[in-house]
This record gives sequence, C-alpha cells and structure tokens, in this order.
Amino acid sequence: MSLNKVLLGIIGHNRANKICEIILIFVLHFYILLFQALLGFLGLESKFWSGVEYFSANMIYYYSIKMKKFLRGFSISAGIYASYLAFPQESKALGFVDLPYPSKVMKWDCILSPTQIVDDRLCIRDGYPPLKNPPHWQRSEFIWWEWDPPVNDITSISFEFSFNPSRFTPIVDSAGFLCSFTSSGNCPVELPGVGTQLLTATTTPPITGPANGTQSIIVGSSSVNVNATFSSPITAESDELFFAMAFEPLFEIPDNAHVIYSQELLPDADYSVTSYTCTTLDNQNSCGSDNYTVSGKVIVVPEPTSTLSLLSLGIVGVGATLKRKVKRKVKRSHSIEKEPTNVG
Repeated sequence: MSLNKVLLGIIGHNRANKICEIILIFVLHFYILLFQALLGFLGLESKFWSGVEYFSANMIYYYSIKMKKFLRGFSISAGIYASYLAFPQESKALGFVDLPYPSKVMKWDCILSPTQIVDDRLCIRDGYPPLKNPPHWQRSEFIWWEWDPPVNDITSISFEFSFNPSRFTPIVDSAGFLCSFTSSGNCPVELPGVGTQLLTATTTPPITGPANGTQSIIVGSSSVNVNATFSSPITAESDELFFAMAFEPLFEIPDNAHVIYSQELLPDADYSVTSYTCTTLDNQNSCGSDNYTVSGKVIVVPEPTSTLSLLSLGIVGVGATLKRKVKRKVKRSHSIEKEPTNVG
C-alpha cells in the first residue's frame, strides 16, 4: 500500500476528522523536531532537515484539505525553504525573532574634584571610598548608557536607537566598544536594568575603544546608528557589555532619581530601540537578552519619608482645625448660659 493511500485512510477528507488531522500534524512535527535535536547533539544537523518540516506539514495538508489550499501553502513553504537554502552559513538573529533586543543600564559617573568640599553622598552610597582630604568625589555631568548582548560567535552588529534631545545631549567622542569587542577599552561589570531601578553611580566608568574590525558610528540630532563587523567571531561572557556612550542630562536629576527599563515603548521615552540585528556563526544563537530593554526613561520617585511627613502635617492640621471648632462651640454655649433673663 502506498503512502498516499495510508494517509488517505488515516485522515481522509471528511471535516469530522479535523481533530485527527491536527493531532497527526503535531505528532509528525514532534518527531521531526526530536530527530533534528538528535542530529544537532551529534553535530550532524544540516539545512535539509530544517526544510523537511515545511514540506511534511504541507503534505499532510494536501491529504486533508482541498487542492487549491495545498498549492497556496506549498508555494509559501517552498519559498521559505528556498530562501533558507540561499542563506550563507552565517545566520542573522533579527530584532523580531526570539530575544529581540540587548539589555541596557544607565549609570552616573563620579570623578575627583579639587573644588569639592566634601564627598558627594551619592558617590559614597554607591561604593566610592570616602576621602578625608581634597580632592573629593563629585558626580560628573554625564550619565553612561551601556548595552549588553550575551551571545557567542558574533561576527557583526547593527544597532540604532533614538534619544530625547530635549532631555539628553550625546557626548559624541564617548561612543565606542567595550570588553571583548575592542582591544583598547576596559570591561565594566554591570547588571542589566530590569523594571524600575534607582539611578546609581558606576565604580568602573567605561573606557571605550574602536571595534576589533570595521565600524561606523553616526550620531544624529535624535538618534545614534552603530554598525560593526568584527575581524574574527567574538564570544561574549554573561552580562558582558559591548557598547557604551555618555549623555549629558539637560534637567536636574536628584539623588532619588529612578530609571524605567521597559520591554515596551514608553510614552515620551528618553531612549528607545529603532532596530537591532546581529550576525552569528551558529544559527541557534540569539543576540538578544533575557532582560532586554525596548525603551527607558528617567523619573523622580517621591521619597517615602517625605510622603509620611506631608501626611502627618495634614493630620496635625486637621486636628488643629477640629480643636478650634470645638473651642468655639464651648465658648458659645457658655455665653448663652450667662445671658440674663428678663422677667416681666
């Protein structure tokens, strides 16, 4: 008995058998993916097996649905498979696939200032050693923006983001690469920003350098475009930064300023990703981060002590008002009692 007759006997064309058709498709996909995983573990996986999945699903589709729909689905799968075979051995992890963006963190920079009378309390709070004599620690005028893609065998990166020019001014000469991506910069260790976090100072200010290969960094009026092709594949360690750039805030940032690191586009964001692509040698790699950031914004969170003090002052004020009203009522009642009564 041919395969065609077997499949026709199993699923047929009756609409009542659609549940059986779906189950069969899922089972077939499961075994194909299991076989691919086995080949990958043995190092024998090839492009052919990645294309089998497209065609096998459409063969099931052919025997369960009408011919017109099959031809449409078959042509789409054939196009996908042909484009896959046409790709070079290197593969692109695009911004809309898997983990789409790098992580990001914002940090103050503290510097030694001979004119500073005492150490800046934010610098001491965030790990700088207290100094008895000048020069003392002082917050610089800049905030460092740093990015991290935890991935192996990176051959190129293309990255573009926008910034709010009414709130931040880019320091053009500060832009550059870090850690394994350059041979002349340093390698600060910073955890990625997640959720809403306090804006703190870094104890290891970034020293950026040119990429190990070719690079293009274009700073516009409200956006920055970064392109780099590395001379040899780069393996980045976990939480290893790859790029940094300093920005000067155009507004006063208090000690209790926080940063919102959002995985969605915030309204009036200070920072947002426009595009991000990364090329690796292994198509299983992803150049995004588990803690990726799509947009970010600096905000001021009211201190709890200030809120409590305002609340206590309000309670005291209400109490004083009630007390005055009670006193007035008492005085009024006393005056009524003391009034003489005219007897006719």
